[in-house]
Amino acid sequence: MQRLLLLVSLLIILFFSIGFFTNDAWQSSLLAQLGMNDKAQTPAPRKLATVDELEALSLRLTAMDSALKTQLNGMQNTISQLNQQIRLTPTIQGGAIIIKRGEMSWRLEDLFSRRRTYQRPVRFNTPFSNTPTVILGITMIESTSEEGRYSVHAKDITKQGFNLSFETLAELKPHESHINWLAYSAGVASPTPNPTTNGSH
Repeated sequence: MQRLLLLVSLLIILFFSIGFFTNDAWQSSLLAQLGMNDKAQTPAPRKLATVDELEALSLRLTAMDSALKTQLNGMQNTISQLNQQIRLTPTIQGGAIIIKRGEMSWRLEDLFSRRRTYQRPVRFNTPFSNTPTVILGITMIESTSEEGRYSVHAKDITKQGFNLSFETLAELKPHESHINWLAYSAGVASPTPNPTTNGSH
């Protein structure tokens, strides 16, 4: 009797075991837990871009490149305009000259009219980029002559300087004369200064 019960129990266990392993769902669950399911371990394949998507991306990149080139050209034009404005910034220099009777630069040009001239070179502290305009003015004359005529001119004007010419029509040379000068130009002066001669103060 005991042998019969044992045999029946083994048959029942064997029946359920066969049903368990023949069930696909249970088999897949068991294999996945054991790491033996190839489908569970295989990653999903990546989706490749289509030809239309690649063409659309190429068009977007081309448009971005064109927009960047347009912006770069605009910035270069702005820089050129600013440089042009800087070059047109007015440059001004000035000074004063004192002329005395005893200086050797005086010359008697005409004995009958008593016309005398005084020449002196004037150097700019910083050369101009363009030939400047020079303005002169007599600010003081000390003379014992009751009558006289005086004039001052700027000659041989260059970017580096000019020649001052002072003329008198009087019996005697003036004791002392003060002359102011002003030079201006619409260009930027050179950054390298030249030494000032005795002609400018």
